[in-house]
Amino acid sequence: MNEFRIHKQKTPYDSVASFILLATIFLAPFFFIPSKLIDVATAKSYLLVWGITSAFIFFLIGRLVEGKFSLSKKVLPVLLIVLSVLTIISSLAGGHTSKSLFGISYEVGGAVSLVLMIITAFLVAEYASTKTEISRLLLYFLIGSGVTSIFQLVLLIVGPQALHLYPFVSKGVTLIGSGYDFIYFQGFSVILSVFLLEFLTTKIYHKILIGIILTASSLFVFFSGFKEIWMLVGAVCFLYFVYSLIVIWPKQKEKRTFPFVSFIIVVVSLFFIFGSTSFGSKVNTFFDISSSSVRPSFATTLETALPALAERPLLGSGPLSFSSSWQMWKPASVRTSTFWNTDFHYGFGTLSTSMIETGLIATVLWIALFVAFFFSLYTMAFRSEEHMSKSHLPLFLFVASMFLFASIIFFVVGTLVVFLAFILLGIVIGMRRRSLKEVYHVSLLKDPRTSILGVLSLSFILLLSLGSLFVSFKKATAFALFQKGQTSTTNQARYMA
Repeated sequence: MNEFRIHKQKTPYDSVASFILLATIFLAPFFFIPSKLIDVATAKSYLLVWGITSAFIFFLIGRLVEGKFSLSKKVLPVLLIVLSVLTIISSLAGGHTSKSLFGISYEVGGAVSLVLMIITAFLVAEYASTKTEISRLLLYFLIGSGVTSIFQLVLLIVGPQALHLYPFVSKGVTLIGSGYDFIYFQGFSVILSVFLLEFLTTKIYHKILIGIILTASSLFVFFSGFKEIWMLVGAVCFLYFVYSLIVIWPKQKEKRTFPFVSFIIVVVSLFFIFGSTSFGSKVNTFFDISSSSVRPSFATTLETALPALAERPLLGSGPLSFSSSWQMWKPASVRTSTFWNTDFHYGFGTLSTSMIETGLIATVLWIALFVAFFFSLYTMAFRSEEHMSKSHLPLFLFVASMFLFASIIFFVVGTLVVFLAFILLGIVIGMRRRSLKEVYHVSLLKDPRTSILGVLSLSFILLLSLGSLFVSFKKATAFALFQKGQTSTTNQARYMA
């Protein structure tokens, strides 16, 4: 537990909260439940619900014990809070409250799922705001990612039949979820590995470990057949390479180190982008991991959004209600195509889906959030000499955030990719609030009026969090029993046939 703690220890409850947060981030890439009843994506959703909610409960207890808490003056946390409240209101006003709040298993797009991601950002900001804490968090996550890559390679080499481990019944089943999410996740691991090797890591055993993880992740990225990922990874590593030559080399007066790692990744990326497509397709057939997805086009999503927003412009139809809007407002061209009877649950991308589900106000908030986020990164990178000269973290945060948030805007992604994006968002908030001038300190002990209101508010949120944790356990049990009943019915039907 002492391996990961906040910069200034406050209470023992904060130590427990930071440990749970780190454990959740470490376990998230490779966590699964070896059962036929719960798939990988569902298992990860429940891990995040249980882990983040538990960490938040201990954080709240710590604030009550300490008798004070702090609030950021910056606009980014305010936008997150307003967005979460608006999404909950949209869920309550949409007509299918339970589905909009919780979904089937806390999937991406639900109100509770978004609130959990925002809580994750705030917890990361609280417990990882210094270079040492951020580096340790990223390293632990990368180790978890390495376990994922190595397990997937073993699954491909020995075959799923040799492991006898559910839900891995074929080579195409991944520890991340969908094939697209897996490849995108491996691309992020490559970006993170190269950054740690080139800019942060100095210990030799760390470099060896990260090098092994980089090799495993690169295999999946380059043999996936997904050229968009090759180009993104190659572009990021080229930026690393140029940054090293322009910023770092002038400071290395005695012994200059050539950025071999980023240079090699760039060369390999160029080979797979412009090289033979037959070689990549053959290897991709062996890997058997599909990175394709069937979804409405941007134009089709926009045609569906216009009448849907005309009916409910401000709050939308409610989170996780795209399928209802699709059935009602899908374009005439789709009704005469082969997808006339296909029930899409998401549109072109996560953001465009959110525009229909939560309305124009939430869409404006999302856009404002992206603008404020990248402006904060710009401020840290180009206006703060301390951040630029000592850690180079703004460089990684900028390129990794572009990589992840581009997926949220232009693709439909799973829980883990969104979780990663909000971790980076939390790191940025934490680095921005390190200055005492950017934080309001609220004491629960000095003013009786503040004390009553603050204690009541924190106690209410604490009880609400405990209740949410209890509900999540009930939903997990109900989901497992439902899946068991479905499996039993299917087997009985096959037997009678």
